[in-house]
Amino acid sequence: METVATGATVPGPSPVSTPPPTPGSLPPGCRRPPATRCLVTVTAADAGRTLRLLVGTRIRLALEGSRAFGWRSARSSNPTVLRPVPDPLMTAIPIGWVRTDFLVVRTGRAVITAVQVPACAADHPPCLVPDRLFALTVLARR
Repeated sequence: METVATGATVPGPSPVSTPPPTPGSLPPGCRRPPATRCLVTVTAADAGRTLRLLVGTRIRLALEGSRAFGWRSARSSNPTVLRPVPDPLMTAIPIGWVRTDFLVVRTGRAVITAVQVPACAADHPPCLVPDRLFALTVLARR
């Protein structure tokens, strides 16, 4: 089982079980180098949070959406600190969902962002339902 930052569990292999990190702290099992076996999974409930993580930590972003309200691909504001990691298994996810892994590769600051856009925004005329922004700040250290 893999523990997500919100405290829920989802099936799947996990290098280290990581209970929810408290603000300003590292998840248990990820507090000492090397953090190469540490995986922290975050969801939409973690939007607006700041995680302080060690270099080598892997972050899994799992955002659930739908055809009506789909998430657009997640990005790192600073790929030299937080690099997206391709995973061929992540192509088999439902439409509207985003599941992206990132690797903390050096010290610094990066923000993971994704936008949830209603499908009706492409209609003519477009609906007035606003987009939803996900943002998570990562502060990386050795």
